[in-house]
Amino acid sequence: MLSGWVPLTVLYSGRIFIQQVAIGNRAGLVELHVQGTGRAVFAAVLCLALAGLGHIFIGQWRGIWFAIPSALLLYIHFAGLWEFADVAFLMLGIFSAFDAFSFAQRGYGII
Repeated sequence: MLSGWVPLTVLYSGRIFIQQVAIGNRAGLVELHVQGTGRAVFAAVLCLALAGLGHIFIGQWRGIWFAIPSALLLYIHFAGLWEFADVAFLMLGIFSAFDAFSFAQRGYGII
């Protein structure tokens, strides 16, 4: 049985992407790992809505470490307890969006 990675060219939305495909595994199945920019952009947009949601969308449960402080900052902002909570919320969301986009696109984030 063959095992390893070979390049595969896929036509996606009128653009050609070089993808990786796994040939054979223990079950004898072929796994296709598709990476497109649409999934990465959607993960980044989710992170701008609430930091960490994009990570959870792409299957990285470390996004909960972004989501909990983000939800807390959102509560603090609407309760009026801290004047700059919205700025911290936005900064956390932008950082999380870059990390989620990087992880969905390259397979590893910026942290």
